[in-house]
Amino acid sequence: MKAKALDGGDKYLSVRSPIHQANLHYYHLDFYLQQLTIAREIGDPIGEVTVLGNLGITYQELRDYKLAIESLSQ
Repeated sequence: MKAKALDGGDKYLSVRSPIHQANLHYYHLDFYLQQLTIAREIGDPIGEVTVLGNLGITYQELRDYKLAIESLSQ
């Protein structure tokens, strides 16, 4: 699908389906859980809090509110 850019040039639009978006969220969850393990192993409290916030946001976007609250409450 092509669209005219504001500067007059052609640019391709990247249209993502809801399924594609959900798959990206699950990919992020896997990545964040790995980061959380590492942050806890090396004793990085700032990294741990950052990852827990990212997990909470990702769970919220997946509409898993229970896990979102758990992540954000730690």
